[in-house]
Amino acid sequence: MNFSYNKLGTYTTMDAPLKNIEEAFQFLKIRFEKIEGRAWEKMNAYDNDDYLSFEIDYPLGLEDLDEDDEDDENIELLNKKDKFEELAGKIEDAYSNKFFND
Repeated sequence: MNFSYNKLGTYTTMDAPLKNIEEAFQFLKIRFEKIEGRAWEKMNAYDNDDYLSFEIDYPLGLEDLDEDDEDDENIELLNKKDKFEELAGKIEDAYSNKFFND
């Protein structure tokens, strides 16, 4: 597994399944790259054990937008962010259905 910590701005954190971990990661990685986001693996410390999760980052430039700024460029970026979040939600649903519905 490749652990990368060069974050762009976290959209969400997703649980890794207990089995088919690499398949699950590739599922997210490929789909989020298509919408210019990024999925990466993160080890989390918890009590006496570590667990894996997947961090999903926004595309570059969409992570910290001011929703009150009515500048044309900002509005364009906010629309792009909304579209990203809409598509990301569909990816999350497909991921959950594939890896967590036994």
